[in-house]
Amino acid sequence: MRKKGGNATADQQNLQRLMADCFVVSLPALALFSYILTSFRALGDGDTGWHVAAGQWMITHRAVPRVDIFSYTAHGRPWVAHEWLADLLMGGAYNASGWTGVLLLYAVCAAALVTVIALYLRRWLEPIPAALVLSLVLAGLFPFLLARPHVAAWPLLALWTVTLLRAREEGRVPSAWHALWLVVWANLHGSFVFGLALAGLFAAEAVCTAPVSRRWHDARRWALFGIACLAATLVTPHGLTGLLFPFQLASMPVLGAIAEWRPSDFASIGVFEVVLIAGIGSCLWLGVRLGAWRVLLLALLLHMALAHNRHQAVLLIVGALVLAEGFAGARGRSEPRFDLGAAMRGQCSELIPLAGILVFLALGVTGWKLALPIERPDTINVPGAALHQLPSALRTARVFNDYNFGGSLALAGVPVSIDGRADMYGEAAMREYLDLSDHPDASKLLAAQRRWGFEWTILPPGSPLVQLLDMQTGWHRTYADKWAVIHVDDTLFYRLHPLPH
Repeated sequence: MRKKGGNATADQQNLQRLMADCFVVSLPALALFSYILTSFRALGDGDTGWHVAAGQWMITHRAVPRVDIFSYTAHGRPWVAHEWLADLLMGGAYNASGWTGVLLLYAVCAAALVTVIALYLRRWLEPIPAALVLSLVLAGLFPFLLARPHVAAWPLLALWTVTLLRAREEGRVPSAWHALWLVVWANLHGSFVFGLALAGLFAAEAVCTAPVSRRWHDARRWALFGIACLAATLVTPHGLTGLLFPFQLASMPVLGAIAEWRPSDFASIGVFEVVLIAGIGSCLWLGVRLGAWRVLLLALLLHMALAHNRHQAVLLIVGALVLAEGFAGARGRSEPRFDLGAAMRGQCSELIPLAGILVFLALGVTGWKLALPIERPDTINVPGAALHQLPSALRTARVFNDYNFGGSLALAGVPVSIDGRADMYGEAAMREYLDLSDHPDASKLLAAQRRWGFEWTILPPGSPLVQLLDMQTGWHRTYADKWAVIHVDDTLFYRLHPLPH
């Protein structure tokens, strides 16, 4: 009887531990899902509009765009729509449920990311350490939680990293079928090239740390996997051009003028700096030890994050996963705790009530938001009120717009002068735009107007060009609010407001 009672107690303890693990995994995912779905913050990026508009165009035309479809300054120029799959999902979500549908799409992506990270962290760490690491990751990711394709690619980045880590744990090569994930990734976002680099680095680690007698065998197997991965990235509408595109984009010097491509700034303390200091401090305090190849990987990720703001997210996601085993080793654990996924499958019946509650809560939040259609709020990147009151005559006239307003104009059906597709406009056009908008004078304005023939402008109130237009004869300020100012030139203004006879 004691033995049976002891087994029952052990089973109960295992179930309690499993429930704790499930809470660590599911509650952060549910919280982030609910936050994104009930907050407007994710809709505040200027590029979201043209991504949705591109998706709508593809749904209407049943094709991936090959040339520019949004501007009058580059109309018909070749365009590599490398994020076409994410755009298609965004356009479909918007057509189905408006901005709520777009938020729902990205809430699911963010929840999937958290689930993948939390599952792997719990494989190595106890609940409290895992929760702390996950909290730091989410805090660092918060500024990048926007309705843009990079967030749709995050779950694949995490899943790909876990796949490679598990393969190395078990001393094997990932299955060639795993390369199919890169097919999806390559059509979602340009960060797929990092997936290729990550596979190459883990392959180098596997070969260099293998016994001499096995190195040729392992090198051959990893090489075959690498070929499968490379072939998978070519399965896009753009083929080799799509594979080379991220490298061509990253080589544009003018990207330094775009906020997400600027170096990380530590002039004032920010979330990323706090997370970075906490991570480095924890590693030093605990005495985390990693192999040379893992240290090299983290050093490369740190370089990327310091060189470009947008790569901070990659460091946080991949870094947390790579460090999980190191943190466990520093706490005296050399083997994984257990496979949480397998444990959950073995206790399905006991976990059904918890799963039911979580699904009920998620569906409840979703139903509530779908029942209450939302309007996208105005931000520094989204001049919604200005566009809502835009006269029909201006919608068909040529505009000189702020770079961040291009997405909203494209979604509103207004041909833009520029938008977030810096790669499509090219280095020269971006330089010309930046020169006029940041350092304007009357001669530059007149030359640009003669070249492009624009008849009105929409710019943020703090733009130097707004100040010039206010003083310039031949231009009339016709609208202004907290986020946008509209000027109309004499010719168009007097067509709209003819002088009395």
